[in-house]
Amino acid sequence: MNPKQDIKIVRLSEGDVRASSDHLRDLQQLIHASGPMYPGIEKWFQSKVLPGIKSQDRAAFVGYVDDKPVVSAVAKKGEDSKICHLKIAPEYQNSNLGEVFWSLMGIELRQKAKSAHFTLPESLWETKHDFFESFGFEGVAINEAQYRLFDEELRSSTDFSTMWDAILAKIPKLADMYSLGGFSLNTELLFSIQPQYSQKIMRGEKRFELRRKFSERWRGSRVNIYETAPTMALVGEALIHDVIRGEVEDIWERFSEDLGCTKAEFDAYSHGLDEVYAIELDEVKPYRSGFYLGTASAMLNEVLRPPQSYFTLERGKPWAQAVSLAAYIHGCIGGMSKNRADQKVQSFPRKPNEEKVRSLDKQLCLML
Repeated sequence: MNPKQDIKIVRLSEGDVRASSDHLRDLQQLIHASGPMYPGIEKWFQSKVLPGIKSQDRAAFVGYVDDKPVVSAVAKKGEDSKICHLKIAPEYQNSNLGEVFWSLMGIELRQKAKSAHFTLPESLWETKHDFFESFGFEGVAINEAQYRLFDEELRSSTDFSTMWDAILAKIPKLADMYSLGGFSLNTELLFSIQPQYSQKIMRGEKRFELRRKFSERWRGSRVNIYETAPTMALVGEALIHDVIRGEVEDIWERFSEDLGCTKAEFDAYSHGLDEVYAIELDEVKPYRSGFYLGTASAMLNEVLRPPQSYFTLERGKPWAQAVSLAAYIHGCIGGMSKNRADQKVQSFPRKPNEEKVRSLDKQLCLML
């Protein structure tokens, strides 16, 4: 798999179960492919997975690469949470997708979980224990129930806090490899923008963001947008298409229609300046809802202080982790019709003169 491969991840909902959606059928087919190894897998899917999706006691995901379903995952919520199922198509194994989906299930389970466990055949633990140990699962015991043919069932458990710390530690590596649903896991900058201007950017009504100081080296970088008080949330991301440095009045004359502010607001912002930077934003991708500062701080167990204007996101640091978590959460779309799967990307029309021309070696399949 190529670096920065985009994965489309669908989280199944009650509506998928009621409508028997295409995504639900993809999930069922991926799970049922393990039937020869798990004689009771059809019963498990009908009696546990489907009711669990409807009641939200279970989270189920399908991962798509080039619109092909290649990953299925199911997790059971609760204080003693469970990774029930994870399966990756053979041609996409050894590509760290196991880590991506294990982390995604951890994010889903975090609200209630105090511990986490799974069961697996002895042969899989012998060959893949490094993968499980990397998430904090350091030992196994014989499981009471036996689900598989010809192989003893084992159980492994850990405190959820241990698994969560491992997930956070993996984020920088995964951010270098993937984007989820078009959202980048490792944008380079964080902008703080007031709500009235941030919302115009997200609606496609404001194309240029002003800064008193900036650098042209950020041209072509992706930026996350933090909407300041009273919202106090990450609300989306965009591409810095261009950076124009110019005299104050020249910037107003050239770009006033796309600045999203009045002349009085522009004059107040640029008062006392000879020059100002107009940062052209494109490929704006709003989140479905805000990823709030309090939520991000709690998930990371860190006090997050947003920038006054902007700052660089440092790999592995709390704000970079917060941006990656936001991409995980909002890059996972709702289910139902596949035609609804693509998130809206706001690209601005341009005038002609402005246009510039190791995870798993074999199938990992875990079951309740």
